[in-house]
Amino acid sequence: MRRLIPTTLVSMLAIIALLTALISAHESPKLAYFSQPKAGSLSALRDFRGDITSTLRESSFLEQFGEYGEIDYQAPNRTKSMFEDVTIIGRRAFFTLNASGDEVTRWGELALTRSVDDVSGPEGVRGRLRELFDFKSITKKGAAFIAKEVVDAGSIFPGTAGQVLLIATIRVRGGLIVGVRVFGYGYLPWFKNESGGTVKAVTVRAALLSTTRYSKFGRIKPIVAPPKRETVKLVPCTTGSEITIASTRYC
Repeated sequence: MRRLIPTTLVSMLAIIALLTALISAHESPKLAYFSQPKAGSLSALRDFRGDITSTLRESSFLEQFGEYGEIDYQAPNRTKSMFEDVTIIGRRAFFTLNASGDEVTRWGELALTRSVDDVSGPEGVRGRLRELFDFKSITKKGAAFIAKEVVDAGSIFPGTAGQVLLIATIRVRGGLIVGVRVFGYGYLPWFKNESGGTVKAVTVRAALLSTTRYSKFGRIKPIVAPPKRETVKLVPCTTGSEITIASTRYC
């Protein structure tokens, strides 16, 4: 179920888990275990899967996760991520190197990697929708589906034990997925803001894990490669790097 939670959030949760482990190493860890939710009606499951399939078949749409993550998707293999300033065309990734105001003046080109594709590429966008198929307990409530599943806590919060109960509310409109909101229940590592601007690692019993919205179906402007005159091919280097991706420096 990890793709339901954008990779940037997964990385943050891993840090939270580490901090919690360091702070609470002397304490006995609290573990939660759940019975798998009962399956809902077959008609609800059929409609739910049909709406996922219809969304995946759309020619283009906007995926928004949280407040800042926005990705324009154009089937089958193009994305433009405002969150990470990367445009993906097939197996090529173009990263912003220089910009003047809102206009990019220089791009760096690299072969698309799995990690970039999983976060900001077409595979990441489609994968987050396909992960909804994993839910088996589906009920329908008005214009939304309620989906439930029990997963290993380590698959959501790396380094933790026990289980997490996922409860997702999936809103639909016109047979298309327009919103996914996932809560987790269990003993979950988290951050707590305290007075004076300090942050404390704590354990919570429930948390909002992700919020994703889908819109602008079929109304995304064509995603095209940047002009060749403004593009340079990047290679790995050790000094004077233009950009760092997944701990690798490129010039």
